[in-house]
Amino acid sequence: MDRFYLHPLWAYAFRPFFLLAAGYAIAIIPIWLFVLFGGIDPLPWASPGLWHAHEMIYGFMVAALAGFILTALPSWTATAPLCGRGLVLLVGLWMAGRGAMIFAAVLPIELVAVVNLAFLPVLCAIVTRAMMAARMRRHVGFVWAIGGLFLAQVVFFAGGFLPGGFFGDAGWGETGLRSALLLMMVLIVLSTTRIAMVVVNFALEQDGHDPTFRPAPPRRNLANFVVLLYLAVDGTFPGHAVGGWIALAAAAAQLDVLSDFHVGRVLRRPYVLGLYLGHGWIAVGFAGIGISAIWGMGLGTDFLHGLGIGAAGSAILTVMGIAGLRHSGRELRFPVALYGALVLINLSAVLRVGGSYIDFIPYDLMIGGASVLWILAFVLYLVVFVPKLLSVRADGQPG
Repeated sequence: MDRFYLHPLWAYAFRPFFLLAAGYAIAIIPIWLFVLFGGIDPLPWASPGLWHAHEMIYGFMVAALAGFILTALPSWTATAPLCGRGLVLLVGLWMAGRGAMIFAAVLPIELVAVVNLAFLPVLCAIVTRAMMAARMRRHVGFVWAIGGLFLAQVVFFAGGFLPGGFFGDAGWGETGLRSALLLMMVLIVLSTTRIAMVVVNFALEQDGHDPTFRPAPPRRNLANFVVLLYLAVDGTFPGHAVGGWIALAAAAAQLDVLSDFHVGRVLRRPYVLGLYLGHGWIAVGFAGIGISAIWGMGLGTDFLHGLGIGAAGSAILTVMGIAGLRHSGRELRFPVALYGALVLINLSAVLRVGGSYIDFIPYDLMIGGASVLWILAFVLYLVVFVPKLLSVRADGQPG
């Protein structure tokens, strides 16, 4: 049994969680299509769409988040990484949540809720303890955002116990998941800010320039503040025009963040371009949501997929590529397959967001096409990274 815990897979959190995030991103889509077109209700108290959204956020996105933050934490705080038995137990909590949601239709709602709500408090406690040990406040935003994700999940499961809506016409489940998706956008901005400081300067060095890139904190802080303001207003007055104007402000703030990336020719590097596209899709998503709320054009649901597929997909795929290479002791050079994966993710987002407004594309073809493109993107990721994440570091260093 000790040899099991000593396997390279359990040496660092990015290894199992990145593999699980990519694997689940692939596996959950055929299940979702079966649910969607088979008329199945995986959650008796919520629509199939909410079940799908929960699994994309708390399955795929949260696994990627855990892999990133638990890998970055030792560098930030000079503390030991979570590895071995502790990492196995945390992975087990995540997997238990996924199993409970797959079989939620036949399990007691209390059991499904408790199993799913167990993961984020444990993750938050690990992060908080490390930051307190290092007396560090710089990265405390992650603690608050993870706590917010947990509260949003509580609101989601409240739909299984409490009747009626929550602060307006939206149901408990819808309100919780919209809040979770918006908080995930905040976490993407927090994460990509720290990664950009490394990879943009690396790209500048590769081009023969001085590594002088420093993201402007006020831009990121404003971008996150406006997203949180929209979350508060939309949660209280769903679909109101005031929230629409704030959503447009959130889009503008994300476009302002993009101006930081226009240094030299760094956008030629896919590991920089992927982060750039993530912010760009956040801007597109909020612009569509804002227009929908102000002028009643019915774009809101489609442009939420701009956040979930375009923003989260591009940013997470890029971050998993960067961290997977750097922390496995390899040069930061994206293989051709990762170029292709990034292209496929963005084509999937374009088809899912824009396909509804092209008359000659049937709904089934739009959903199926976007799903296939998404799956292929993460298949390419796994083709590249399964051997890297299951073997020791290429440079002989621990981890």
